[in-house]
Parts: sequence; C-alpha cells; structure tokens
Amino acid sequence: MSARVDKSAEASWPRTNILKHRNLIVLRNLRKASDQVARRYNAGRKATPFRVGDVVIYRVKVLSSKGKGVSAKLGLTWSKPMVIAKFLKTNVVQLANAETGVVLRKAHVCQLKGYH
Repeated sequence: MSARVDKSAEASWPRTNILKHRNLIVLRNLRKASDQVARRYNAGRKATPFRVGDVVIYRVKVLSSKGKGVSAKLGLTWSKPMVIAKFLKTNVVQLANAETGVVLRKAHVCQLKGYH
C-alpha cells in the first residue's frame, strides 16, 4: 500500500517541510514499485553458472552445402575446449584458446556447456 499524506498534520508545517515530506513519500513509493517490477521480471531467471577461467565448449552451427560436400548432421556439434576470458555482459562471454590464451570469439551462455 502507498503511504498517504496526512493533511491535518501538515497544516502547521512550513511549506518547504511539506514539500520535502511529500517528496520522501513519493520516492519511497517509487522504490517499492520498482522493487516489485524487478521481482516479477527476475522470477524465472537463473544465475549464470560459469566464472572467468572455467573450461567450456560451445555449440557449433554447421551449415549444409551440397557444393562443398558438407552435411550438417554429420558435423561436430560441440567445439574444442575453450576458457572463459571475461564477461562482456551478464550472459555474453569472451572465449579464449585453452592452450595459448588467444581470444577467439564471443558466445552467449546458452551456447556453452561445462567441460570436465
């Protein structure tokens, strides 16, 4: 519930105090509404299970090409092991070669799988 302004109590206050008091009530209500929206939005979200330095493999998308003699269903589904170099965003990582440490590509966390 939102906080209500008691106008009878404010009647004896100076105008600046009344505005400050109402401003505080408005800010409290905005924070509460923002927290409720964030809670609903993040309800189905999972935290990223990966950390910088984890060894992972990423999903490879092979395109079929009759001219080149490539069949997608016969191609590899997962890449060679890579190391997470850094997080570009909360769900996007930069992948580096496990042996050399050279950054090769970026990938979304839904394309990654832990390598053990």
